[in-house]
Amino acid sequence: MKKHTVEGVHQLVRIMARSLVDQPDAVEITMTAPLEFRILVPDNQLGQVIGKGGRTARAMRAILASVSKVVQHEISIDIVGRDS
Repeated sequence: MKKHTVEGVHQLVRIMARSLVDQPDAVEITMTAPLEFRILVPDNQLGQVIGKGGRTARAMRAILASVSKVVQHEISIDIVGRDS
């Protein structure tokens, strides 16, 4: 896996997640394995990232599924709430 690929996908995940919430600085993205990301969001903003019925989270995963075909590696995200 090329370093610039991982960095680019990490930046994409960060931009998507942070653009959905009111307090972008409160969102943390960590990489648990190559191209496996955990998005930590304050509990009070979790609904903004997941969306009604999970639509927003599914849309993020659909975008990442398209990217995964380009980079030829599976990409996964885990959205987790945490106390502010």
